[in-house]
Order: sequence, then C-alpha cells, then structure tokens
Amino acid sequence: MGVWMFGYGSLIWKIDFPTIRRVTGYVSGYHRTQEWADEVHRGVPGQQSRTAAIFRSEDPTERVWGVAYEISQDYWDRVLEEKVGYRERGGYNTDDVEFHQFDANATTVKDKIIVTLFLGDKSSPNYKPGTIDELAHHIVRAIGASGTNLEYLYQTAESVRMILPPGETDKHLFELEAACKALEMKEKQKYTLKTETVHLDEKYENRREMLLKIFKTVDKNMDRQMGLPEFQNLAINKLNLNESMESIKEKFNAIDVDKNGKLSTREFIEYFLAELQEEEKEFKDEYAKFGSHMTNLHSFEHALLLYETMEGMKSKTSAEMSLKELLLENKEIVENMRIRTKPKARMVLEFYFPETIGEAMKLWFGKSPENDENIKNRFTCLNRQALNGELDDWVNTATDCLALVIVLTQFTRSIYRGTPQMFSGDNKALGVTMLAMFHGYTKALTPLQNIFLPCVTLSCQENKHCHELVVINWVNYISPKLPADDPLRIVQKNFKNNLAIMNKFGRFPHRNAVLGRQSTPEEEEFLNALKGHGSTEVTFTEDGTVERSDKDDGLDNAISAMLVNKF
Repeated sequence: MGVWMFGYGSLIWKIDFPTIRRVTGYVSGYHRTQEWADEVHRGVPGQQSRTAAIFRSEDPTERVWGVAYEISQDYWDRVLEEKVGYRERGGYNTDDVEFHQFDANATTVKDKIIVTLFLGDKSSPNYKPGTIDELAHHIVRAIGASGTNLEYLYQTAESVRMILPPGETDKHLFELEAACKALEMKEKQKYTLKTETVHLDEKYENRREMLLKIFKTVDKNMDRQMGLPEFQNLAINKLNLNESMESIKEKFNAIDVDKNGKLSTREFIEYFLAELQEEEKEFKDEYAKFGSHMTNLHSFEHALLLYETMEGMKSKTSAEMSLKELLLENKEIVENMRIRTKPKARMVLEFYFPETIGEAMKLWFGKSPENDENIKNRFTCLNRQALNGELDDWVNTATDCLALVIVLTQFTRSIYRGTPQMFSGDNKALGVTMLAMFHGYTKALTPLQNIFLPCVTLSCQENKHCHELVVINWVNYISPKLPADDPLRIVQKNFKNNLAIMNKFGRFPHRNAVLGRQSTPEEEEFLNALKGHGSTEVTFTEDGTVERSDKDDGLDNAISAMLVNKF
C-alpha cells in the first residue's frame, strides 16, 4: 500500500500529481470552515482570501467529507512530501486518522486507510473567524496567483455536493456559497452604475502615490513635466506595452489637456486615476481568468493595474540600473517571492546570484574548476531530477522557471564538463523557456534575470532563430536598461558572435569534438583560428570588468574563451 493523502478543499477537484486510486469518504471528529486567511494562492497581501481548514470538533460524530488519494511511496518520498509540507506547514498541526470509505464507484480497500490531516490552529494569525456575511465579503473580492477566491469556493462546494450521500450536508460551506452568490450579484449591479466622480478613499490615495512614483521615475530632469520621449520610455521600458509609437503618441496627446507638448504631474495623475477606475472591472475579469499569466497588455490602464496588483514582486522602475543595483534588486525580488518560489528553486537562485559583482562574473562567465566542483557537489542530485523531468512542476512561476533553466543549462555544463552530457539539458530548457515566454514570465523578471531567461538558454541552442531572438531581446529589452559601461555588456558581443557562427555554420563547431561530430573544412579553419588566440583564461576584477592580455581583434580572447567554454 502507498501513502494516503486527504483532500478537503481544492484537492477534491484539482490535483497535479499522479495517483494510484481515488476514493471518496469522510473523517470523523472534525469540522471544516472557510476561515483560513491566505495571501499566496487565492489572495494577496492587503486582500487575503478565505480558504478551507479543518479543526477538531467537540462532537466525535461530526464528519468532514472529501477525497483520499493513494500515492506511490516512491513519488511521495521523492517529490510530494516536501511539496505538501512546504505548502501546508505554516500554522498547521497534523493528525493521523482513519478515513472511512463511502464510494460506490470504487473497489473497496481491504486495509484500513490512514490519512494525515493538516489541522488549522485557532491561535494562528491565519485563522480569521467571521460570520457568513463577513467571510463572503472577503471571498468575493480576493484574487491570488492561483485565481479567484470565488472559483475556489464554488468549485469546492460543487465537488463536495457531488460526493455527499443522501442525508448528509455541509451547512457552513453551502450557506457561504449562497451568501457569496448573492453578494456577487449585488456587486455586479453596482458596477453597472456610472459615476462621474473619482472617490479618493485609501485605495485611490495609494493609487495616486503609485502614479506619482512612476512619474518621478520617468521625469529625469525633475522639472515635473514629461515629454513624449519620456512617455515612450515609460510605455516600452517600464510597462512593456505592446503598442506602436503612433498609438503611444495618441495616448500622450489625449492626456496633454493644455496641448503644450508636455504632461504635467497633475495631468498625468488625474487622467490615469479616472481611467484606472473606468477600466478596473474589465481588468479584474481578465485577471480572474488569467492571473499573472496576462500577456496581452495593449493598454496603459491594464499595464498600470497589473503593476499595482503585482507591486513588490516586479522589477524596480529605474530604466538604467548598474550590475551592483541589479544584484541587490535580484536578492530583494527573490526574497519577496520567497513564499511563491519552491525551496530548492530558491536555493539555486541564492547560489547563482551572489551579492558581489566579482563573484557573479566569475560564476557566470569564467571557466573555473573550483566552480564546477562546487556545483557538482551541491547540485548533482537536483540536476539529475531536472533532467529526468521530476522538476517539471517548476514551470508555474517566473522565479521557478528561472531556477529550472539554470539547473538544466549552466549546472549541467559544470557537472558534465568535457562530455556529451554537458548539453543534455538544452532541449528541455528550450521547452521551459518557450512556456515562460508564452505565459509572460520573462516580463516579470529583472534585466539581469532576463539575461539567463530567455537569452542564455536560447544561446545554448544550435538554431539560428533562437540566436536571432536572443539579439532581439538584448537590443530591445535589456541593453537600454544598462549603463554604457556596465560589466554585463560583455555578453553583448557573445550573443552577436553566436549568431554570426550560427549563420555561418548552422551549429557550434567547437562542440564537434565533444559530440563526436566530423568538422567540415570551413569549421576546421575556424577552430584553428580560435586556437590561435591561445588558452588565455578569462579573469574578472572585483568590479566585474574583464582583464585582457591581448588586443581586441574581433573574436577577442575573453569572448572567445567564453564562447568555447560556456556555450
């Protein structure tokens, strides 16, 4: 017999793990309420959701109906135990209890089924008791990374209704469902009313502060006016809008009330305060469907509302940031995403994005036996899991995807240096990158993180179109956000060299020997030219700059060494 897990909330109707069998039934001596506050899955800080939790009951005959899943011991040990424990351990206790099968459609399990219950602790700050109406008000308005709180409640109620036998009910759940439906209808009716005045309650005061902050960031000369170039910079480099220059100019002219060719602070803030209120309902409907996967941002209003929703998790608004600032920003974002990032993925990111420039450049671009040995000792097991597909659930957030492609490309090269296996993660990494770009995850990452997802991952491919996409991303989205003398610009020549090689040969000739491929005469000539540069090591100073021993003659020593050793 495998391990049995009890689903009492979303696990009744939504699972993402393989099971041996599914059995409906109940546990006795407990009760379920929707009084557990959550700001990760179905809510956000400041607007927490209310989800299901189980508590011990004073009535030993009271039942909680749900679903028991049998999971193989091997999969539980390798994957699910840590995943479930991390998700549920905050504020929970556990009980191992008997699950009573009541499922006419399932084969009777002969042995006693023992399930582990994650019990809510009423002394925990996550426990937020309330009346049915109070809970309904939270649920109707809450939205998180996994979707709306309403979807969670309605799906749970309907799923419980489907498994209850005649004579059984869940009074709390069904009364709350009815209250939410009534309140939802009332809210929809309220949204049909047209108002001429923007009511600046606390929410809109915060929105005003957000708009002022954005305006100041773009207003480089601090004259409290925004010209068209600055407005275009806001649209393209900060909000990542998919709009043409012509439509951006039309929006600029619409905001410019006095038609002086400049936007004052007042014009900018008052215009968008009104527009954001007007567009908020449509945005919420889209966000309820797609969550942070929203990628079709064709309006300033939706981009600003998404920024408002995701504030604290996205990149800082400065258009140009040094590598030192980017490293600090990366650390801050990883910390802000701590709850949403899987523990092992966070471990990868904390290792791969060190705090100092010198350490970072040596780790990323310097060929070092010490680095390889360190990665091999720390991450070989994790790398094997990634290559075997056991970390495929790391594709649900931007930071998890970033960690996964680093494990698949960079760690694989360090662990299997000099063997064909060093390229064995590239194809899988390409699939992960395509998913990340489709879901818009790359827009939620910093310029520094974008170098690795998607650019470095695409650079690992022997496909010229991937390298064209790298150069497009670098030129349009990363390079404009870096100072002219930033050490990260070392990769610019690397990306362009890769594209030139791919256009010339259709593959990387320097991989031929490792992969057992026969080189063409042209490739032999190219490889001999590379050898002529010698085996000068790539070394970096503490500020991240490259120490060069010879003149730069096109494929210079530092770039050539990176090209041969890293890609």
